[in-house]
Amino acid sequence: MPNVPYVPSFPVFGMPNCESRWIDMWNFVPGDDDRIWHVDLGHGDPRGRRLVVISDSKFSAVATSAGVRIGPSGVDDAARRAVLSLLGSADEVVLEREMRASQDRVESGWHAESVIVSGVEVVFEVRRLSAGFAAVSDLGEVAVGLCGVNISLHEIELEVVNSRLGQYRPLN
Repeated sequence: MPNVPYVPSFPVFGMPNCESRWIDMWNFVPGDDDRIWHVDLGHGDPRGRRLVVISDSKFSAVATSAGVRIGPSGVDDAARRAVLSLLGSADEVVLEREMRASQDRVESGWHAESVIVSGVEVVFEVRRLSAGFAAVSDLGEVAVGLCGVNISLHEIELEVVNSRLGQYRPLN
């Protein structure tokens, strides 16, 4: 994944005090190569203890057809990407089940836990799996997803890192 081509107009969250940081993924709004849709930043060891932070602009959630909103919300997108990041190489049956669960979080056992975001406790919906956890929260302008492996939610302190995106490098 190449560097993010420019600093997005929406807040991008990360853990700036983490020594090892990388760009996990980013993408443009479908059909609009002038607006970045989401930026996913990795922290820690890509093959070990890690946290991927997904900042979703929710631009895709405003698409309408005859005045009716279509497509998933940015929160659903962020939850789905957190599950994919956690279980990307899992058995297809498990992955499909968890992808469905990410869209119906209340019925499928996601629960509330707090994470520090810009110095404030924020409630995230969390799904614990054997590989780690996936979490998501709607922060207003953006939806934030988390994929954690061998890290506790209590260790996480997120901040806006737009001015520091240059410190995140693609994995080789």
